[in-house]
Amino acid sequence: MRLVKLALILLLCNIMDACDEHGHTRANWDEYLPENVEQFELVEGVRNLAYLCERGAAAIFYDCNSRIPLFSATKITGDQLSDDSVGRPPSKFRKVEPRNQLHNYFQQKDADYTRSNNRELCFKTNANYRIDDEWLRLSGNSNAPPISNPGTVCPSGSAWLKTTMNEGHLIASQDGRAVRTRMIATFTYTNAVPQFGLFSMGEWKTSDTNLIRWGQEYCAVQGAQHVEMFIIVGAIPSANRNHAIFGKKWFSDYKLTADYPVNVHRYMWTAACCKYDLNGVWKYHSTAFYRQNHPGNEPCDLLDIAS
Repeated sequence: MRLVKLALILLLCNIMDACDEHGHTRANWDEYLPENVEQFELVEGVRNLAYLCERGAAAIFYDCNSRIPLFSATKITGDQLSDDSVGRPPSKFRKVEPRNQLHNYFQQKDADYTRSNNRELCFKTNANYRIDDEWLRLSGNSNAPPISNPGTVCPSGSAWLKTTMNEGHLIASQDGRAVRTRMIATFTYTNAVPQFGLFSMGEWKTSDTNLIRWGQEYCAVQGAQHVEMFIIVGAIPSANRNHAIFGKKWFSDYKLTADYPVNVHRYMWTAACCKYDLNGVWKYHSTAFYRQNHPGNEPCDLLDIAS
């Protein structure tokens, strides 16, 4: 996961400096991009990417072609780590604020997640919907019949084909900790990706919670001063867009009224580092984890990064 290790370099260079104190992007934001990473390269001379700053809570690097963020970054102070969380706010996902100047066409919307608990594990090829054999196998549905022919046409309406697709946070709501406005700021579609429900509400949520505990244990230590924890969460889009996008006539049993494909990303990853002053000596720690975005409940993989 070379991209995750590059992300740690970005964190150590304080990626949040891409946004000013008013939450606006700086003119030279593209200087914060790593080099020689496929997702950030020019396509036919054009890089259709946007840098967004959401209420000073998250710096978001957004892929307009895939309509998902490539990464979101935030910073947590020592006071936030030490305070109790105020709990998940009763917020709904919304489009990004107008001042960020991202056209509605490039954003996800509520209709993309209509009937989100009835998605079919299918993709479209030519004129047929076909079963995604890998997703079906990973879902662990014991009622699913054996699939001997890869790409079998989907028998629409079969219960064993159903799965849930959530609006998956990149920067988690709980990363706002005791500052409710920062928690609410994470509920934008520019900070969300289509994430399988069991993954979103299971292993990824557990890993997000463990990350906060990691920060409390390794960063907000007794006697530490000037504690700052940096978190960057990313999504790697699926390369074969015909296989892993949803919207009208794609991965879904819900047909949208407009052709509005949103990339069902291949991987999600998180990298974090912290720094603090302990008796006049600066200390640093880092950690990272990732997992493939599929309908199973496998745990996230921890990366062995020296801390």
